[in-house]
Amino acid sequence: RSGGRKKKQDGVAAFVWRDIGLIVCLAVSLLLFVSCFDRFGPYLSWLRQINFGIFGYIGYLTPFMLAGVSLYVIVSEKKVHPQLKILGWIMTVCGMCGLSRLWFQMEAGGGWIGQKLYEALFVYLGAVGMYLVMVALVLIGLDLTTERSILGFFGRGSRRPMEAVKGSARQHRESYEVK
Repeated sequence: RSGGRKKKQDGVAAFVWRDIGLIVCLAVSLLLFVSCFDRFGPYLSWLRQINFGIFGYIGYLTPFMLAGVSLYVIVSEKKVHPQLKILGWIMTVCGMCGLSRLWFQMEAGGGWIGQKLYEALFVYLGAVGMYLVMVALVLIGLDLTTERSILGFFGRGSRRPMEAVKGSARQHRESYEVK
């Protein structure tokens, strides 16, 4: 009997730690959002410098992304794989920082992350190759974070045009056979 109580206590402890972690993530995302305005004192100014130093212009999106991932973990608690969601979030942010570095053509565009990706990839892949790798990184990260297939989304959208093309080809073939 004591083994059953221990499992229940471990489950409660894990639940409480998960909730604390999510609350901290939401609080940090709110602090990051407020720090973007740079009017709320030296500590938030310091947080803003760190945020934009690491992420560049993507720093404006990091509060929303962090809050979104946290809320998504809360909403889908049964099917959540937190490690994959965190990995997906990291991949998405890194891909966006790399793209931002390419778009703005300056180090501040993608922050420290974007600059390091630029230094590592641009020399070997060039601009087009780096764009492709960064877009792939963002799409894979979104797949992992949302547990929704990005390719499935594109597949559903392309079904109707493909059916129209098949129907047109069939009509063309039938009209050719009649003549």
